[in-house]
Amino acid sequence: MEPLRATIRIHDNFECTYLRAVSPNSHYIRGHLVGLAKVIFGKRVEIEETKCSAMGTSYCEFAAVETA
Repeated sequence: MEPLRATIRIHDNFECTYLRAVSPNSHYIRGHLVGLAKVIFGKRVEIEETKCSAMGTSYCEFAAVETA
């Protein structure tokens, strides 16, 4: 079976909506998504923020991949 993969988009993210940054800024949300995946799916995942509204996009996007 292939590892768990998911893409999560969050619009109006309170961490980033009113900020400007040169790198992704959603550390709080990213940490919660890791914990949520562990509780719901019982799996460890790595989550990388691939888009961030603080960097000028209209939403924050996270890529989740199951780890061993």
